[in-house]
Amino acid sequence: MGQYGVHWDRGQTWWPMVEAYHKYISRSSHMMQQGQAVSDILYLTPEGAPMVFTPPADALKVTDVLVEHGYETYAVGKMHFTPVSTEGAFESTPNILDEVFWKQFDGPYFGFQHTQMLNRHTTESLSCREHYGLWLKEKGLNEADLEKYFNNQFIGRWELPRELHPSVFVSEKSCAFLEEHQEQRKEKPFFMWVSFQDPHNPHVVPSPYDTLVDPQKVEYKK
Repeated sequence: MGQYGVHWDRGQTWWPMVEAYHKYISRSSHMMQQGQAVSDILYLTPEGAPMVFTPPADALKVTDVLVEHGYETYAVGKMHFTPVSTEGAFESTPNILDEVFWKQFDGPYFGFQHTQMLNRHTTESLSCREHYGLWLKEKGLNEADLEKYFNNQFIGRWELPRELHPSVFVSEKSCAFLEEHQEQRKEKPFFMWVSFQDPHNPHVVPSPYDTLVDPQKVEYKK
């Protein structure tokens, strides 16, 4: 991204669990081992962070290269390629509430020719929209059910049936894409990005996962 005037001379993260990985990526060690002296590193910057860099629409994407070389591209799960909390953005309101749109949209999106999308996490009130919301209604839920289960509860047992968890949606749709590819495009190579958005706060899980660990036996660092 140097041609756009973006250069990093330090790397930091608010999430200490990924610090080692970020350092490994930012040092470009793997690229250098492959004989590449220069590489561009794109960092995900959270919404609201200062100096957020958004690549221009014509910036080269990995998916562009894959499609150019004959790959079929798929993406399932949480994309977050555009802001989810900025009114008017593709992955935000009001667009995510438009069921008519999501019934007919399955890509292309950021170079992915086929998509099944959701965003946010667990009980957040807007996490039950996009393709996931349609899937939930196909499974028999209605708007009253969505209000009941996606109520911003922050911790504890999630009363949503386990078979309706967003991770199940991601798994099911990924398998469906694999079957579709085998039936319709098996002569082509493919790239599929499967993005499970949990675990993540809110810290809720369906039964029986909330009872598998005794909290009294968990040792906490002091």
